[in-house]
Amino acid sequence: MTKKLYYTDSYKTNFTEKIVNKTKYFDKFAVVLEETYFYPTTGGQEHDIGTINGVDVIDVVEYNDQILHLTQKEISGDIAECNINWKRRFDFMQQHTGQHILSESIFKIAGYNTISSHLGEESSTIDLNCNNISQKEIAEFEVYANNIIYQNLDVKIHFISDTEVDKYPLRKPPKFTGLLRIIEIDGFDFSACGGTHVKKTGEVGLIKIVKSEKIKGNATRLEFLCGQRALNDYQWKHFLFADISYTLSSSEKEIPEKVRKLINENKLLNKQIDIYKEQILQIEAEELINDAIIEKDTKIIKKVFHNRDFSDLRIIAQKIISNEGYIVLLGNINSNSNILFARSADVSINMVQLFNSISGMIDAKGGGKPDFVQAGLKNSNNLVDALNFVLRNLNL
Repeated sequence: MTKKLYYTDSYKTNFTEKIVNKTKYFDKFAVVLEETYFYPTTGGQEHDIGTINGVDVIDVVEYNDQILHLTQKEISGDIAECNINWKRRFDFMQQHTGQHILSESIFKIAGYNTISSHLGEESSTIDLNCNNISQKEIAEFEVYANNIIYQNLDVKIHFISDTEVDKYPLRKPPKFTGLLRIIEIDGFDFSACGGTHVKKTGEVGLIKIVKSEKIKGNATRLEFLCGQRALNDYQWKHFLFADISYTLSSSEKEIPEKVRKLINENKLLNKQIDIYKEQILQIEAEELINDAIIEKDTKIIKKVFHNRDFSDLRIIAQKIISNEGYIVLLGNINSNSNILFARSADVSINMVQLFNSISGMIDAKGGGKPDFVQAGLKNSNNLVDALNFVLRNLNL
């Protein structure tokens, strides 16, 4: 069994230790130390990283009561010179202690219990046994939790037997028996926990809830940031708001109203554009009708467009075939070339058969029904020849 020194000291980042085993964990090199300060992924908290004898430690796992330090390559020697990445370690100390503070603050204010928690590399979450949380409540949770930070309370560690559990007002029953590790935030919160924590709540810096969402089981998930993460989040959002404020020539407080106004104006403009576009497409359809080739009382329209929105061509075709006696053969040459065959309801020629008749000439993928076929082309080299072939071989 590896002795877990991180249980008693989360601040130790440089140490020398004896290597007791070198092994493989799946396809990764791994070493086992007699004692270690490296924290493994467990209890919803991510693992430490760092180096052993100058080799990167890329993961730390607990396996059969041993702590396996997974390394980028095999470690030489019997003595391990260890260095833990302090930036990552302290970040998780802030997040984990902040999670305790936030969970207890929410319980004290609203009576919601934390069902589970996860401390991720970018953000952390807690799941609460409630199905709806208002923005007003979230603001109250933040104020209460940050007030605990400002009080700079001591964060204490107690090791007790499971028979002594009743002496501590734990927020939730412990999952394990035997020797238990209790994290106490100076009379405010008591939790059975094996994670790394700061010594004073002031080191958490700041707690900010950034997202709330309903999840399965009538529960709510809160995403939160602590310490440097919260500061980073505030900084980029401040720069973003400052940039938007400059662009809109307004104060930051005026941004929501300005944006709503722009959205409404944009909706009106889009409606006007749709009206004008409809009129333009109608004119195009009428011009094609005027230029139609007439054979045996059937009017044939063949045209190749360049760099057009294919949805426009579909609308034009629909407008034309809403009249009696039309066959429409359209092509579109651009980065995504297309063809479209369509006919009026009173015309009996099968558009699918027309499309199949040129399948050997073009590299197309598509399909449709007897009255309307469309396809995309990988290239447009033979598009004009294919449409001319169809026109020459119409069996009217």
